[in-house]
Amino acid sequence: MREMPPSDDPEASLRRALMEEYISDQGYSFEDLASFDDADRERLMLEAAAYAALRLSERAFGGTQS
Repeated sequence: MREMPPSDDPEASLRRALMEEYISDQGYSFEDLASFDDADRERLMLEAAAYAALRLSERAFGGTQS
């Protein structure tokens, strides 16, 4: 798995941190993903990206909406 390049974009850094948080909550690290087969790695990354997007939208709108 290729390393993600560093970014000066604060939102990109936060997105990555949120993705790492999700992956960690699942019991893994980004480094662990290198040993996953393609389908499992893609599934976990898609889940992590969706989690990060949700958290970023909550932040943008000042919390969850009821």
